[in-house]
Amino acid sequence: MRNLETRLAKLEDDLKNQADLLKKRDDEIKQLRESAQAAQTTQAEQRAEAAVATDRLAEANLAESDAIRKDYEGALRPLDKKDYKTAASRLKEFIKKYPKSKLAGNAQYWIGECSYATKDLGQAIVEFDLVRSKYPQSDKVPAALLKQGFAFANMGEKVNARLVLQELVERFPQSAEAERAKQRLKAIES
Repeated sequence: MRNLETRLAKLEDDLKNQADLLKKRDDEIKQLRESAQAAQTTQAEQRAEAAVATDRLAEANLAESDAIRKDYEGALRPLDKKDYKTAASRLKEFIKKYPKSKLAGNAQYWIGECSYATKDLGQAIVEFDLVRSKYPQSDKVPAALLKQGFAFANMGEKVNARLVLQELVERFPQSAEAERAKQRLKAIES
């Protein structure tokens, strides 16, 4: 009987230890849930703050873009009067003032056009090449390659013209400039 009482006491102790262990585990799980909830709340707050900051940045960029666009349009105005020297000068000033602007590549392209219009083909080639090298993401890269190829062709440098125009066709096959390049390549080869 004594043996049975001892075993029963031991089982009760084991059961108590298991209950204590289970309570500890429940407390740990509760703390983990609270920590996870707090982390989720913090992340949600951080995302909300980031969204507000992004909106403010977008608004600031839009305001900046309006000012930049006005300066860009002002720099282009002399082109309407075919005052290429003044236009090129103002466009260079624009690039110095806003080197990171999305319009800087456009400004560089128009500097090339100013040289092309005044028949300074060597300078035009250099200016158009700057569009490709300094502003590779610019929408004006295909147009710059086209005009660079035309400038080489007009100077009688058929090999360079062919290389530039072929690059245009390969890199920007869907562009309107690619079609014009194909036509010019046929003319060069005949």
